[in-house]
Amino acid sequence: MPGRDDKAHPGQGVQTVRHPELTKSRERGKSMIYAASDIHGRWEKYRALLERLSREDPDYTLYLLGDSIDRNKGGCRILLDAMKRPNVISLLGNHEFSAAVCLPWLLQEVTEENLSAVDQERITSVQEWIFNGGAPTLEELRELSRQEKAAILDYIRDMDVYAEVEAGGRSFLLTHAGLDHFQPEKDLEDYALPDFLFGRAFAEQRFYEGEFLVFGHTPTREIHRQLGQSPVDNVIFGENKIAIDCACGYDGGRLGCLNLDTLSVFYL
Repeated sequence: MPGRDDKAHPGQGVQTVRHPELTKSRERGKSMIYAASDIHGRWEKYRALLERLSREDPDYTLYLLGDSIDRNKGGCRILLDAMKRPNVISLLGNHEFSAAVCLPWLLQEVTEENLSAVDQERITSVQEWIFNGGAPTLEELRELSRQEKAAILDYIRDMDVYAEVEAGGRSFLLTHAGLDHFQPEKDLEDYALPDFLFGRAFAEQRFYEGEFLVFGHTPTREIHRQLGQSPVDNVIFGENKIAIDCACGYDGGRLGCLNLDTLSVFYL
């Protein structure tokens, strides 16, 4: 597909993610690739996921499709752990994007000059982040060292908004929320950042032929409701799209993990 030679960071143009070590490992035939999404601070679920993958497939590669933070306390801990693991690759979600917008000035030293720069736009950004579940993350940040806070912000700023993966003889496009305003002839670098982070379409939208779009963001219980079905927290397979947000961040939800090589799923 044309236009996939670049990759995206918060507020910058779209780029593609390349992982040489992953490619080498895949060529040796030793690892499988997995995807999970929207952990939303559930540290115990994240740890259980890594433990199961380590036990069943020690050379695994895991993509986290955004929204590892917010709604529950534990998201910063997840990011601090994931950034140390070369086999865990975090993509940007809308909640990490909110953090990237607010943290540069929230983490500044409190001085008269910095306080004078706090305008209504910044205040509104923080209010929206808190309204959307950011309070547990802000509380957790207060308990971290300055170095840990800076590391988290740098890690978020380095997150890609999508990744292309080959696994099990199939092609996958991984994003947080799908691909809004989709046009088959449109190059990926021509999409706006919100198109990867905030889309909600599922039922009737078709994407690239010959490639699976894997995404989170919308809990699958809500997609079931859109389709007139009973709400269930399970991975949903469409014709060329797979929704994997199984409401881990909400009461009664669970964490779904998709094996891209086999298209099998397990839940925690």
